[in-house]
Amino acid sequence: MHTPAARAAAWIVLSAAALLGDYVTGPEIQFPILFALPVVLAAWYGQPRLALGLAALQPLGRLWFEAIWHVNETLAEELVNAGIQISVFLVLAAFTTRIARQDAALKREVVQLRGLLPTCMMCKNIREEDGSWVAVEKYVSERSEAQFSHGLCPPCAREHYGEWLGEEPAAAGNKVAISRS
Repeated sequence: MHTPAARAAAWIVLSAAALLGDYVTGPEIQFPILFALPVVLAAWYGQPRLALGLAALQPLGRLWFEAIWHVNETLAEELVNAGIQISVFLVLAAFTTRIARQDAALKREVVQLRGLLPTCMMCKNIREEDGSWVAVEKYVSERSEAQFSHGLCPPCAREHYGEWLGEEPAAAGNKVAISRS
């Protein structure tokens, strides 16, 4: 059920099953929440037009059943109820479509590295599965959309270039952050 056509068929069958269940239970039992399931599934799996169609057609099917059953409501009351149901399901379809699109965009945006990374304690290179060692920048760039730019933090500038800055290099292991006041 991976193709859009197969999914559409599944949502239509599910919608028909909800309508059949509604018909079988009769006019006394109303459970239109079952109509929401195919609407939400169609919207979530990228078929917003089908979701909107199901959102409108299922309550209209319920309205037709009520005409068959000769329910003691007036036609105006039945039309108002059908209109409310259609409105609620249309809003549900629209919100579900929006959330599904945002979820897909978020999944494209977020790439997460997991597990333990064997890292050299001196140079911070990372050991690949084949045993070779690569710079952390290359490792992360190859496995995500992250890109690196390089700079020089004040403690390292003082430690490595202190003589050009007119400062004494910090003793090994005693890096002190430079405060800018």
